[in-house]
Amino acid sequence: MIEPFPLSFLFLFGAVLAASLYSVLSRRLSRDFTPVEATAVMMWTGAAFFVPLAFGIHLSSGTAFPFRALAAPSVLLSVAYLGLLSSVAAFFLLNYMFRHLAAVRTVVYTNLTTLVSVLAGVFFLGERLAPRQWLG
Repeated sequence: MIEPFPLSFLFLFGAVLAASLYSVLSRRLSRDFTPVEATAVMMWTGAAFFVPLAFGIHLSSGTAFPFRALAAPSVLLSVAYLGLLSSVAAFFLLNYMFRHLAAVRTVVYTNLTTLVSVLAGVFFLGERLAPRQWLG
């Protein structure tokens, strides 16, 4: 029996479409704004959307927002790593690339992210990949 068109393919198509639109628009806007300005707008826009969303989720579920967790050094280190390196630095470098390279070249380099992530999982975390995954 053939499975109906999975919803996951629609989400994947939406992600690819959003990424391509982001690449084209970022390249165009990089003429008018510096990478620092673009990164700042991206981070503030994300914070303006996701912080109230997080508060709303915690309030509606009856859980207090986990401020006590922020007192733990391991949590602060994780937040700093994710916030500063994985978000701010990575998007700054991406915006820098869009300013100095053609969008086509930038996208080629950003697609290496998947390969590096998979290889890091294999070599540093000991994850296993089946032959069909290597083929993919």
